[in-house]
Amino acid sequence: MTIYTPFLTELDWGMPLLGLFYSLIPSLRQLDSEMEAQTVLLTVMNFLDERADVYIKSIEPLLLYGSRLTQYTSELQDLCQSFIELGKKDGVQVVPFPNVGRFHKLDKDGMVIGFDGRCISMGLHATIPGRETWLLPFPVKCGDIAPDINVEEICSTHAAKELMLVTKMIEDLDIQPNPPILSFMADGNAKVRKLLSSDSSTSCLNTTSILSHSASLPDAWFEPDEIFASRT
Repeated sequence: MTIYTPFLTELDWGMPLLGLFYSLIPSLRQLDSEMEAQTVLLTVMNFLDERADVYIKSIEPLLLYGSRLTQYTSELQDLCQSFIELGKKDGVQVVPFPNVGRFHKLDKDGMVIGFDGRCISMGLHATIPGRETWLLPFPVKCGDIAPDINVEEICSTHAAKELMLVTKMIEDLDIQPNPPILSFMADGNAKVRKLLSSDSSTSCLNTTSILSHSASLPDAWFEPDEIFASRT
């Protein structure tokens, strides 16, 4: 499964936003005017909303996959539970029931719920004694997602649109053509894309351990020098 997204590194997120604010400098100089303040607010909100829409489009295949895997795992657990009596002898469980494939319960905001029914402050990074290997469920409603077949084109078009903000800023500021920051941005994006496509839960290459840690990569250690190093 290939997931296309322009939002892979800090520079992919930050540089276009910087370019956007640069384009708004005339209005930012007149924030005492309600009209100019509204212009800035609406422009930034529309920019962020469009980003969110494209980002969601880019991860729709992953959301669908996660929902189906959650459903499959839950049904498999229920099936195994039906045969738990076969592991007993004289009423004693002699064949242990596997403690794998069990899911945490989450609240409406995606926070892990503890034994006392309250959400854990660490959120997705919470560790509950006895439940260290439990899984995080995907929402059932994600199973109704129909991924857009044009997702690659949508993401590429949006990435090009954001890059225009950056290049316009660089040109206006009379910065040297192809400054290092753009090379770092391109190299970082290419490196992360390569890492994500070459590693998986089955290959166990551990190449993604240089990315920022997350609920899926709790042991990762962010190494920007490795991510943004120039290709040779």
